[in-house]
Amino acid sequence: MRTSRQRGPVALVAALCVVGGLMLPAAGAQAIEPGAGTVLSDRLELIAELPIAADPGTDGGGAGAADPSAVEAQLDAHADDLSVAVDGPGSLQVIDGRIAVTVRYSAGPDAADVSRLSALAEVQVSSPLFGLASALVAPSDLRAVADLPGVVAVDESPESAVGTTSAELAAQPAEAAAAGDCRSVPANLRAPLNADLAASLHGLDGSGVVVGVISDSFATRTTAATTPEDDVRNGVLPGPGNPCGYEQPVHVITDSKTPRSDEGRAMVQLVHQIAPGATLLFATDGTDEATFAKAMNDLAAAGATVIVDDVMQFDDPVFQNGPLGWTVDRLAEQGVTYLSSAGNYTVTGAAGTPSAGYSIGSWEGDYRPTACPAEVTAILPGQGITSGDCLDFDPGGGTDAYDRLQFSAPDAPDRYTTFIMNWSEPYGSAQGSFRFGVVAADGKADMIPAGAPRIPIAYVTDAIQQGELKFFVVRDTSGGAAAEVTPRVRLLFDAPTQLQDAQWFRSQGGDVVGATLGGHASAAGALAVAAAPASAPTAVESFSSTGPTTVYFDFDPTRTPKSVPLPVAEVRPKPDVTSVDAGFTDFFGAAAGDGRYVFSGTSAAAPAAAGVIALGKQAAPGADVARLRADLMATARPLDGTLPGFRSADLSGAGLIDAAAFVDALVAAPPGPSPAPTAHPVATEQLAATGSPSAAWTLMVSGLAVAVVAVGALGMRRRRSAK
Repeated sequence: MRTSRQRGPVALVAALCVVGGLMLPAAGAQAIEPGAGTVLSDRLELIAELPIAADPGTDGGGAGAADPSAVEAQLDAHADDLSVAVDGPGSLQVIDGRIAVTVRYSAGPDAADVSRLSALAEVQVSSPLFGLASALVAPSDLRAVADLPGVVAVDESPESAVGTTSAELAAQPAEAAAAGDCRSVPANLRAPLNADLAASLHGLDGSGVVVGVISDSFATRTTAATTPEDDVRNGVLPGPGNPCGYEQPVHVITDSKTPRSDEGRAMVQLVHQIAPGATLLFATDGTDEATFAKAMNDLAAAGATVIVDDVMQFDDPVFQNGPLGWTVDRLAEQGVTYLSSAGNYTVTGAAGTPSAGYSIGSWEGDYRPTACPAEVTAILPGQGITSGDCLDFDPGGGTDAYDRLQFSAPDAPDRYTTFIMNWSEPYGSAQGSFRFGVVAADGKADMIPAGAPRIPIAYVTDAIQQGELKFFVVRDTSGGAAAEVTPRVRLLFDAPTQLQDAQWFRSQGGDVVGATLGGHASAAGALAVAAAPASAPTAVESFSSTGPTTVYFDFDPTRTPKSVPLPVAEVRPKPDVTSVDAGFTDFFGAAAGDGRYVFSGTSAAAPAAAGVIALGKQAAPGADVARLRADLMATARPLDGTLPGFRSADLSGAGLIDAAAFVDALVAAPPGPSPAPTAHPVATEQLAATGSPSAAWTLMVSGLAVAVVAVGALGMRRRRSAK
């Protein structure tokens, strides 16, 4: 168990550069061999140079590892050099002295590859289909793993982000449990979704439907106000002794073995609010794409026909399906309705700034090369870049290599922000090398470490202070003509409590500013769920992520291991639908008195939507995935509100779910050929088919289990503070 290190103002030292409060490796810091095209990511290259990597232990298990406390102490000391958070989303995951990594293969890994890797690391999951292995590797063994036959990249697996929001809690109505209510807190999400009406008209509670939930953890938080056993006694979870009579317990397939937030348990409570008779399952997302995909398949194999998650993994690509999006689509074809939270990444410009009222949480545009400013050019040799240029943010006739962002002071000493860059090259076979960085008010520039070779994603998670940061993007052309690509670039600025203003805040000339939805939530087979406040669901929450998303590549590893460019880019209208958040739990969220806690964010809206799907499946057992999706969207109530440059559908999808109208539509006619979704009149022809009649689960398992083969335990000890 870890305790969070507070980050305040620090002195500039040889190994650390504080750029406007964003702590990045200084040009004179310990060499990382940045951007050298090595198999190890830049961060792992630095770790491999630390003293802990030269002192392997002898703790057994097929690989040496230094003392876990020594590993954690060294990594904490170098967290700034690595441009990672000490704890929480974006932090390195260190488990029993080993670092969670993703090992990428040119082909396979086959049994021999797994055997060789197992001699050096603890292998959690192996996926020949995706060419991945999820492993825990001692620092001293990183280079040996990189040298294994067939390995093309090894990158760290940062802790994923889950979708609860840090936005200020809106005033909640003083609503107490009704006299005679068997629940300790009211089921406050039922009325705004018309779930009470649907249940009373059709006698529904979700019985006979299995719903699976994926999030960080279920029962690991040491400081939680309740335990799962308390939740059962309080009537907010099913299990023996539940006072409402719902006694089938939640089946936890996998859970984190170290304290995390238990957001997954809160999500299960909200599914239970809407569909108290449904059978409920839970699985943790694990450490990376392979373990997350395995969680999806494990839930389906256990019988879940509705699955919902709230996880954002840093390696989940924006411009195409990755392993997670592909798995979502395959599960949809096999009869699973898959829902994912849209995310809480929309940020609007603060009042009194030029960008006031505009969505400024992201910037997206084609890479337009221009000369780098002098202060950026000066640091390129120290970053291993012998030839390069910068992105021109100006969509007009001028040139500007900066996007100037204004930040307020952090509202907490350990407040972290995350910046993620994606570019539209094939996932796993990218030729270009792009990095981003910042210039502070004092004119000092620095860049973040490069990501994994061939993966078109780079990120940083750290603490920033008040002031202006000038963001820049560098294209490293040291490798020659093959690196001179001009892809689409998206920068996500996840700083909801600090980002105040952006220089380039208007969408123009092909640039799109403010679209923040991506990853597997944008898969054709996923229902991406936006959030509206339960107390007044007339418009989406200000933080709810916006679409649409544009896909440039087809990823189907059953046909070819490489992503294939689409003839025409596919615009996917996202989010798909809106549910309500600010749901009451008995332990998770903002304390509101009388034993109530208010759980806000799209992480709360998505499980409520999953509960509505469960009611629909009970009412119409023969309805397939496409029918459920089409009727859910066709009966949704349009919502008010928009942002400059966006349609209302880009914020709320088809609108607010109406459970009663949804169930009425399902039972009005017997199941037949599934109608195509009609909620988005624009670009509906670009929506891929999202389902087919359910196949036998044995077929599903035989077809999908090859994607991820478990060969080790999930979770164990994680660098995470108890919350």
